[in-house]
Amino acid sequence: DDWDEEWLTETAGLTDALYNPVVGEFYTCSQNHVRAWSAGTGAVFKMLPEVACNEITACCLAENGRKIFLGDSSGRVAAHSVNNGELLAEYEPHQKDISCLETLPGSQKIFSASWDGMLKMQIDDRARKPYVKVECKHHEDGVTCMSVSVPLMLLATGGSDTQVLVYDLKSLKLER
Repeated sequence: DDWDEEWLTETAGLTDALYNPVVGEFYTCSQNHVRAWSAGTGAVFKMLPEVACNEITACCLAENGRKIFLGDSSGRVAAHSVNNGELLAEYEPHQKDISCLETLPGSQKIFSASWDGMLKMQIDDRARKPYVKVECKHHEDGVTCMSVSVPLMLLATGGSDTQVLVYDLKSLKLER
Protein backbone atom coordinates (compact mmCIF):
# COMPACT_ATOMS: atom_id res chain seq x y z
CA ASP A 1 0.00 0.00 0.00
CA ASP A 2 1.09 3.56 -0.71
CA TRP A 3 1.37 6.06 2.11
CA ASP A 4 -1.52 8.48 2.24
CA GLU A 5 0.22 11.85 1.89
CA GLU A 6 -2.58 13.51 3.88
CA TRP A 7 -1.24 11.87 7.07
CA LEU A 8 2.44 12.64 6.46
CA THR A 9 3.25 15.55 8.77
CA GLU A 10 6.95 15.21 9.58
CA THR A 11 10.08 14.53 7.57
CA ALA A 12 11.81 13.06 10.63
CA GLY A 13 10.63 10.79 13.43
CA LEU A 14 8.64 12.02 16.39
CA THR A 15 10.23 12.26 19.84
CA ASP A 16 6.95 12.29 21.74
CA ALA A 17 3.26 13.12 21.63
CA LEU A 18 1.56 14.76 24.61
CA TYR A 19 -2.09 15.43 25.40
CA ASN A 20 -3.09 18.63 27.20
CA PRO A 21 -6.45 17.99 28.91
CA VAL A 22 -6.67 21.62 30.08
CA VAL A 23 -7.20 22.88 26.51
CA GLY A 24 -7.99 19.71 24.54
CA GLU A 25 -4.84 19.78 22.40
CA PHE A 26 -2.14 17.34 21.41
CA TYR A 27 1.50 18.39 20.96
CA THR A 28 4.05 16.52 18.90
CA CYS A 29 7.79 17.12 19.19
CA SER A 30 10.12 16.43 16.27
CA GLN A 31 13.58 17.73 15.47
CA ASN A 32 13.61 21.21 17.06
CA HIS A 33 9.94 22.17 16.74
CA VAL A 34 6.56 21.51 18.35
CA ARG A 35 3.22 21.23 16.57
CA ALA A 36 -0.17 21.72 18.24
CA TRP A 37 -3.12 19.60 17.09
CA SER A 38 -6.80 20.09 17.79
CA ALA A 39 -8.23 17.07 19.59
CA GLY A 40 -11.61 17.94 18.06
CA THR A 41 -10.62 18.15 14.39
CA GLY A 42 -7.28 16.31 14.32
CA ALA A 43 -5.77 19.22 12.40
CA VAL A 44 -2.50 21.01 13.07
CA PHE A 45 -3.36 24.58 14.05
CA LYS A 46 -0.09 25.90 15.42
CA MET A 47 3.62 25.34 14.91
CA LEU A 48 6.36 26.45 17.30
CA PRO A 49 9.32 26.44 14.88
CA GLU A 50 12.90 26.16 16.14
CA VAL A 51 11.69 26.34 19.75
CA ALA A 52 14.75 24.29 20.75
CA CYS A 53 18.33 25.02 19.71
CA ASN A 54 19.07 21.31 19.14
CA GLU A 55 17.07 18.15 18.51
CA ILE A 56 14.32 17.63 21.11
CA THR A 57 14.95 14.35 22.92
CA ALA A 58 12.37 14.55 25.76
CA CYS A 59 9.32 16.61 26.70
CA CYS A 60 6.51 16.92 29.24
CA LEU A 61 3.75 19.39 30.13
CA ALA A 62 3.27 21.46 33.26
CA GLU A 63 0.27 20.47 35.35
CA ASN A 64 -1.59 23.67 34.40
CA GLY A 65 -1.08 22.93 30.69
CA ARG A 66 0.50 26.33 29.96
CA LYS A 67 4.16 25.26 29.75
CA ILE A 68 5.96 22.59 27.80
CA PHE A 69 9.32 21.41 29.12
CA LEU A 70 11.81 20.39 26.44
CA GLY A 71 15.09 18.52 26.80
CA ASP A 72 17.50 18.35 23.89
CA SER A 73 20.51 16.55 22.47
CA SER A 74 22.94 19.04 24.03
CA GLY A 75 21.69 18.34 27.58
CA ARG A 76 19.66 21.56 27.76
CA VAL A 77 16.31 21.69 29.63
CA ALA A 78 13.95 24.63 29.12
CA ALA A 79 10.32 25.63 29.69
CA HIS A 80 8.36 27.29 26.88
CA SER A 81 4.87 28.75 26.58
CA VAL A 82 2.52 26.40 24.69
CA ASN A 83 0.81 29.50 23.25
CA ASN A 84 3.75 31.03 21.40
CA GLY A 85 6.91 29.06 22.22
CA GLU A 86 8.39 31.89 24.30
CA LEU A 87 11.30 30.78 26.47
CA LEU A 88 10.11 30.99 30.08
CA ALA A 89 12.99 29.37 31.98
CA GLU A 90 16.25 27.50 31.46
CA TYR A 91 17.43 24.83 33.86
CA GLU A 92 20.83 23.47 34.82
CA PRO A 93 21.99 21.45 31.79
CA HIS A 94 23.22 17.86 31.73
CA GLN A 95 26.48 16.66 30.17
CA LYS A 96 24.67 14.41 27.66
CA ASP A 97 21.34 14.19 25.83
CA ILE A 98 18.23 14.49 27.96
CA SER A 99 16.41 11.16 27.92
CA CYS A 100 13.44 11.81 30.27
CA LEU A 101 11.51 14.70 31.82
CA GLU A 102 8.80 14.57 34.49
CA THR A 103 7.09 17.08 36.75
CA LEU A 104 5.64 16.54 40.21
CA PRO A 105 2.02 17.72 40.21
CA GLY A 106 1.27 20.29 42.89
CA SER A 107 4.89 21.44 43.13
CA GLN A 108 7.51 23.44 41.27
CA LYS A 109 9.75 20.39 40.83
CA ILE A 110 10.98 19.15 37.47
CA PHE A 111 12.98 15.95 37.14
CA SER A 112 15.42 15.47 34.28
CA ALA A 113 17.51 12.43 33.39
CA SER A 114 20.17 11.91 30.75
CA TRP A 115 22.16 9.32 28.84
CA ASP A 116 25.08 9.64 31.28
CA GLY A 117 22.89 8.25 34.10
CA MET A 118 22.45 11.59 35.90
CA LEU A 119 19.13 12.45 37.56
CA LYS A 120 18.38 16.03 38.65
CA MET A 121 15.55 17.54 40.67
CA GLN A 122 15.25 21.23 39.87
CA ILE A 123 13.01 23.84 41.45
CA ASP A 124 11.28 26.65 39.57
CA ASP A 125 9.41 28.76 42.11
CA ARG A 126 9.44 31.83 39.79
CA ALA A 127 10.74 34.00 42.67
CA ARG A 128 14.30 33.32 41.49
CA LYS A 129 16.23 31.56 38.77
CA PRO A 130 15.54 27.79 38.61
CA TYR A 131 18.08 25.80 40.63
CA VAL A 132 19.20 22.22 41.21
CA LYS A 133 18.00 20.97 44.58
CA VAL A 134 19.39 17.44 44.24
CA GLU A 135 21.38 15.53 41.66
CA CYS A 136 22.49 11.93 41.78
CA LYS A 137 24.01 9.29 39.57
CA HIS A 138 23.06 5.73 40.51
CA HIS A 139 22.73 4.33 36.99
CA GLU A 140 25.95 3.10 35.41
CA ASP A 141 24.69 4.07 31.97
CA GLY A 142 21.84 6.07 30.44
CA VAL A 143 18.43 6.52 32.04
CA THR A 144 15.88 5.25 29.52
CA CYS A 145 12.57 5.81 31.34
CA MET A 146 11.16 7.60 34.36
CA SER A 147 7.79 7.79 36.12
CA VAL A 148 6.37 9.67 39.11
CA SER A 149 3.85 8.22 41.59
CA VAL A 150 2.18 11.04 43.51
CA PRO A 151 0.20 8.80 45.91
CA LEU A 152 3.36 6.91 46.90
CA MET A 153 5.64 9.98 46.63
CA LEU A 154 8.11 7.89 44.63
CA LEU A 155 10.00 8.29 41.38
CA ALA A 156 11.21 5.27 39.43
CA THR A 157 13.89 5.19 36.75
CA GLY A 158 15.02 2.44 34.43
CA GLY A 159 18.30 2.37 32.60
CA SER A 160 20.26 0.73 29.84
CA ASP A 161 22.29 -0.81 32.70
CA THR A 162 19.17 -3.02 33.33
CA GLN A 163 18.55 -1.46 36.77
CA VAL A 164 15.22 -0.17 38.04
CA LEU A 165 15.76 2.36 40.82
CA VAL A 166 13.15 3.90 43.12
CA TYR A 167 13.64 7.27 44.84
CA ASP A 168 11.84 9.18 47.57
CA LEU A 169 10.34 12.23 45.81
CA LYS A 170 11.10 14.68 48.61
CA SER A 171 14.82 14.00 48.90
CA LEU A 172 15.69 11.91 45.82
CA LYS A 173 17.27 9.42 48.21
CA LEU A 174 17.42 5.92 46.84
CA GLU A 175 14.87 3.58 48.41
CA ARG A 176 16.12 0.12 49.35
